[in-house]
Amino acid sequence: MYKIRNNTLQHKQKQLRYINIEINTQNSILNHYFKTSQPTRQHQDDLRWINKFNETFENKLIEKHDKKIKTLKENQVQEQSPKPQTTKTMNSKITYDTSNAINISKIHLSQEQLKVISKGLKFVPTPRSINTITTVVNCEKSLFSTPKLIKSAAISEISTFIQKWRKPTKFNMNKEETKLLKEIKSIQDIVIIQADKGGKIVIMNKNDYFNKIEEKLNDVNVYEQVKNDPTTIIKTEINKK
Repeated sequence: MYKIRNNTLQHKQKQLRYINIEINTQNSILNHYFKTSQPTRQHQDDLRWINKFNETFENKLIEKHDKKIKTLKENQVQEQSPKPQTTKTMNSKITYDTSNAINISKIHLSQEQLKVISKGLKFVPTPRSINTITTVVNCEKSLFSTPKLIKSAAISEISTFIQKWRKPTKFNMNKEETKLLKEIKSIQDIVIIQADKGGKIVIMNKNDYFNKIEEKLNDVNVYEQVKNDPTTIIKTEINKK
């Protein structure tokens, strides 16, 4: 920055030299004119105001840039000086916003884990890598019943995407949160669902969740028990329409 300011000052001084040359030329022309047109008059003070203005302008410009350079040097010294480090006391507590997550399971979850869950079920962590084989296999499975032409085009697009994929430079979760997410996924006795009302994230015992589902399915006023899976018949009827 100091070098840039110095170059700017040199450029301004160079411009001033050109201005001085032009003023001196004009002085010579005007002096010659005055002496020729009015030979009896004293002409040594006729254009003194021009020189005075020029010197004042140059001095002010130099003073202005010297002041800027001084300020830049002071700022540079302040930036290079070591900053006092702040240490956290052992008694200080870090608070997390976990109001969006409600844990009604028997498993104890820490505040940090609840904070990760509070991000929501629609939250998608930025992928740090991509499994090419798994991606292609899953796509082929999902496109099993589609026409061959559409399937080939879709796989081609997916392959192009995989080839162009690059590891992101920014992530929406830090390493600690990623570790906590893996810990939560490893817990087999809980189910994380979204509440029907309010949009809260609820953590339940898996057995309690299954019991509630069975209780609803056993309601004969709402559901009817069938002997065979009617999916194929329903698909056939839909395709006929």
